[in-house]
Amino acid sequence: MAVLAASEDGARGPRNVSARLGLPFGEVRMNINLCKEAGWISDSGVLTMLGRMELRRLRRRLRPKPIFPSDANPFYYPSQLRAP
Repeated sequence: MAVLAASEDGARGPRNVSARLGLPFGEVRMNINLCKEAGWISDSGVLTMLGRMELRRLRRRLRPKPIFPSDANPFYYPSQLRAP
């Protein structure tokens, strides 16, 4: 996800992505190759439409869903106040 986000921000190539993310060059190069094989990044390093869709899906998946009181569950206790 970080490689896709860096490509979306304009980083092109493993050196630029590695510098932007602070990750080792070899690891970034391997991830970029995997993204190219999946069709998420083009050979020039630009995020493809499929890559944009995947990044959008990953961002939606990471968003936490809040739990609020309802008729079925009238009591809500934040996790910090719950007994262990």
